[in-house]
This record gives sequence, structure tokens and C-alpha cells, in this order.
Amino acid sequence: MKLDQAKVQFLEHLKKRKRSPVTQEGYERDLAMFHRFVCIRANMEVELEDVREEDLQAYLTHLEDHRHYKPASLNRHITVLRSFFQFCLREELVPKDPSVRMLTFSIPSKERAYPGPADAEKLIQAIHHPIVRPLVELLYLTGLRISEARDLKVEDLDMERRRLYVRCGKGGKARTIPMSAELHSMLQSYLPRREAPVSPYLFSTKRAGRVAASFVNEKMHQAAADLGWKQHYSAHSLRHAFATRLLHQGEANLVHVQKLLGHTNVQTTSIYLHADMETLEDVLNKGWGGDAS
Repeated sequence: MKLDQAKVQFLEHLKKRKRSPVTQEGYERDLAMFHRFVCIRANMEVELEDVREEDLQAYLTHLEDHRHYKPASLNRHITVLRSFFQFCLREELVPKDPSVRMLTFSIPSKERAYPGPADAEKLIQAIHHPIVRPLVELLYLTGLRISEARDLKVEDLDMERRRLYVRCGKGGKARTIPMSAELHSMLQSYLPRREAPVSPYLFSTKRAGRVAASFVNEKMHQAAADLGWKQHYSAHSLRHAFATRLLHQGEANLVHVQKLLGHTNVQTTSIYLHADMETLEDVLNKGWGGDAS
């Protein structure tokens, strides 16, 4: 069987497993890159069973040395290749899995920058695009992933019961998020003035359709620059800001935040625990009963 034919079968398998559209697109894109690489390397269309461990290692070297991929991006490609060849082995398309000895790269641990409540409000107010601004505000008030916000349809909003339905989150999982009074008010104001009222999607333009994630990040960077900030924030940083605000307010625990963020494992949610210097000083002062100064 040709490598390309096996790729088609694997992508069909992902679709049947109801993996999210974002996941399917990412796997298809990464496997297409790998397919092009091995075909150029062999100077011919490659049979699936002819792919060897050294081909995979050469591909990773190419990504690292020539495309300058960082460890996180390399690990994503490793995950895709492992999933693909494990599928091929289960389906008896190959006699053995050439990816079995692939090791992931270690990623230096670092605190992700995220805006505090005051800065988040300033950032939102500094965005003047009529679609991006309410989208960014929704991200901050719900903790949604940018892909989930882009996939929201008007029918996913229950304004009467104040519920927001994520139909297909990461891993194809659905969840329901209660609307805060602030979010409900913002949506009531936004819905009558949507730019593309005929589109089923909540955030879309007449010409381009759904707003691109890169465009949202671009507008956020522009707003930060307009505010004179050196620190720029991405759409994903608002997910951290949402989780951190809930945890710092003391009204929510990790399990509550886990449900809202759509995490399967609470350990994943713990990544969103951030301790700033002010919080650390308060903890020390309360613990030792003294003044940090």
C-alpha cells in the first residue's frame, strides 16, 4: 500500500472517531509534510512498509535544522507520526511500527504571560474591530479556546437560560458553560449588530467568513502596542487569565475550573495555576505572621 493511501485511511479513522475538525486538519497537514519529505528523499512515491526508523529521524532533523522548529512543534509531529503508525500496525498495514523508539523533546518549563483583570479590561477596550473585540471579551469571560470560539454558532447560545454550548471542543468533547451577567450583557449588545447576520457562525464577516485566529492575535498585538506595552498577549493567554482570576478570587477550585476549561484531567488544569509576586507575599505574611519587608 502507498503511504498516501494509508494516510487517507487514517484520516477517515479520525473522522469516524469524531475528533475535532482542528485536530483532523492538523494531522492532515503534518502527515502531508511527512509524505512530501519521504517522497523527495526517495525520489519516488513511497510504499508504507518501506518507511523506516531512519526516515523518521531524518524528518525530525530536517524540521529542527532546516525549518527551525522548536521542541513543542517537534513533539507535535512526533505525536502525529506515532498515532499514524500505531493505527497502521493495528490495522495490519505494516509488520512493525517504525515510530516506536521516537522520543519526545524536553520543553523548558516557563510561566506563560497572561494579563491580570485590569490589563485584560484595558486590552479589550483598546481593540476597535467590531468582531474581534466581542470575540476577545468572550474568550476572557469564558476561557474558551480560540478554535472553540470560532466554531460557535448563534444556535449555541441559550440567552434565556444563560447557557453557552461548546459542541465540539478538543478531542471532540462537548460541554456547557453558564453565562455570567457580564457575558450575557455583552452578547445581547453584540447579536443585533453582527456583520454577517445570515451566517450561522457567531463571529464571521461578510467577505471572509469566520474570523481567523491569526487575525485575532494580530489585533490583540496591535492593541497592546497602542497601549505602549512591551508585553504582547495571544488569544490563548486569555484562557490562562480566566482560570487564574477564578482561582485567585477563591470562589472556584481546580475541579470547577477543570469543567469550565474542558479538561479531562485535573493535572492539565494545574498548568493554569499561576502565582504572582503579590500573591506569594500575602501567603508568606499570613503563614509567618510578619511583614515581608
